[in-house]
Amino acid sequence: MEIVGYRFGWLDPIEAYHLTTLLFVSFLLVVVYKFVSPYGGSCFGILSIMLIASYPRIWADMHFNGKDIPEMVLFSLTLIAFFQWFRKPSILLASTTGLLFAMALAVKANAIFIPAIVILGVWPWKLTRRPHAMIVEHLRDRFKDYAVMIAVAAMSYLVLMWPFWRTDPYRILQYFQYISSQGGRVSHLRWNLDPLFQAVLTIPETVLVFLLFGMVFAIREARNATNISARFLLVWMLLPVFRASLPGMVNFGGIRHFQEYVPAVCILAAFGVVSIVKFAQESRRINPIVTATLLFTVFFVNLGMIHLKYFPFQHIYYNNLIGGVSGAQNHFSEATDYWGTSYRNGLEWLSQNTTGEAFLYTAIAGHIVRIEAPLYLRSGIVLMSEGQLYDYSFEDGPVYVMFITRKNWYRVWANFCVKHMEPIHEIVVDGASILQIYKLESSPGFSRIP
Repeated sequence: MEIVGYRFGWLDPIEAYHLTTLLFVSFLLVVVYKFVSPYGGSCFGILSIMLIASYPRIWADMHFNGKDIPEMVLFSLTLIAFFQWFRKPSILLASTTGLLFAMALAVKANAIFIPAIVILGVWPWKLTRRPHAMIVEHLRDRFKDYAVMIAVAAMSYLVLMWPFWRTDPYRILQYFQYISSQGGRVSHLRWNLDPLFQAVLTIPETVLVFLLFGMVFAIREARNATNISARFLLVWMLLPVFRASLPGMVNFGGIRHFQEYVPAVCILAAFGVVSIVKFAQESRRINPIVTATLLFTVFFVNLGMIHLKYFPFQHIYYNNLIGGVSGAQNHFSEATDYWGTSYRNGLEWLSQNTTGEAFLYTAIAGHIVRIEAPLYLRSGIVLMSEGQLYDYSFEDGPVYVMFITRKNWYRVWANFCVKHMEPIHEIVVDGASILQIYKLESSPGFSRIP
């Protein structure tokens, strides 16, 4: 950010800040290509990384989400490193796995579930009378490597978290207690199906179709005990969604809190395409080149249309199984711009379409606007707090009220505007309103609410 944003001015500071996330994802794409290509060729590798890079919600998140995307990247890198170590054990790969695990855990507690994917998806086991026998033998043979892995992970975690715990080591325990209690949010006492619905309904239609093919082929191959790659991908895809659905778990913000499953989805979908092309080649009745060209075309026409329709708000994408984001708004309260990225567009609209002295009150997540206003809001528009709005006399100019349409966050002013006024501007994506701006020129006449 310092170099690109301030010294050279190639990007504004906010965009420059998120450049690191883009570089993170780029590195993951290189690793995924090198990881999957030996199993299905360069076309398999290229298609896998193209699907990850163009996945609507991942594409959007990598441009503004500085926590969940790095966690997805480090989560994926840890799993791939462990898988590669399992195939060809070495102290270097064991140390790398431990370091990556520590980095993932330092970013977000989701990494706690990496060992579960390793145990179910990679470790050798069979459904026999003694399913643990192979695991015990494996642990005995690789005890030294696991000791190195654990030691590197523990030491690296303490070093990476030093700024957090150095004043009070007890803060680490408090952090995990906070995570386990969901930050005080009300949790589901039963199984929560929302993560499953969110996961399925945010997969592009063609990706979903070929994912189903990929799962069928992967399940068939996973029956072979020597083929752990198919089982690994299936567990990698399913466990993050399963974890978010457990009783006591809370989910919000679409898929962002468990999107570690997305790379596996894309790899399996690519595997489905490659398997179909391979089947066409073996049948000798279908031209494999024509088949591959057709499948690639269908894929990227679908993805291209999605990006054109939703740009630059791909993080709100829902597929046609639910009627797009407008249909999703009938079922999910957060089927909107839950991150507040549209506030920048709102500030730019106000700067270009208003004149004179005015005031702006942001009814939801006003801290976002306070950060962005110095860059995107013209001089002459002053930010206002809710308390100031109650006491304002309107003699010094109109007040603009702006908010994202996150309805479960509506309070007094957002509810008043929606019920009694028409917006002077709104951002509509795929038939769904995600941001609204209202203009107050006189007091609405209700008193401060405690």
